Amino acid sequence: MLRYASLFSDLERLFASAGRDPASFARLAREVERVEGDLAAYCREVADDYVRRLERRLARPGAALSPDEVDLLGAYLGILPPDGERDRRLVEDLARLEAGLDELRALQERPLSLGNLAELRRALGRMDAVLPAIRHTLQADALRERFQAAAGAPDPDGGAVAPRDAEWLLEALALARSAGPTGEPG
Repeated sequence: MLRYASLFSDLERLFASAGRDPASFARLAREVERVEGDLAAYCREVADDYVRRLERRLARPGAALSPDEVDLLGAYLGILPPDGERDRRLVEDLARLEAGLDELRALQERPLSLGNLAELRRALGRMDAVLPAIRHTLQADALRERFQAAAGAPDPDGGAVAPRDAEWLLEALALARSAGPTGEPG
């Protein structure tokens, strides 16, 4: 249970009494870890409760969601917001992948030798290193686009909007709820 009222005083007391003793800092570290766990559990419980209420509303005909509710559902589902830095890394990774393909094309014209095989392994290794990030970014972008299509276009005045595909949202929420704390389906 999150003991919000005493949280700060407990941590301050442990810090003040820590001194230079490694064991006292270990106690402080354990307390910080415990509080982080309590806070995460509390936040998840509150989010789960709120999302269940939104689910019940979504299941009714004519349901509408405010922009904040759409944002909450997106966060609950793990939808990554647009990110210029992530897009920049994707462009860089795609350029690295293309450079690897250029290396492979150049090696295709060379005779088979141990040196060329070693170069081929290095080129394939470099390509293999960037492919997971490319795939992850493209999957996140596709999921965000699908979520936005299901949630509907935001109202320019900030009003509530009816989702275009409430069924998809409900299925995604059920899947997210069945996932354990690691995000793996339960």
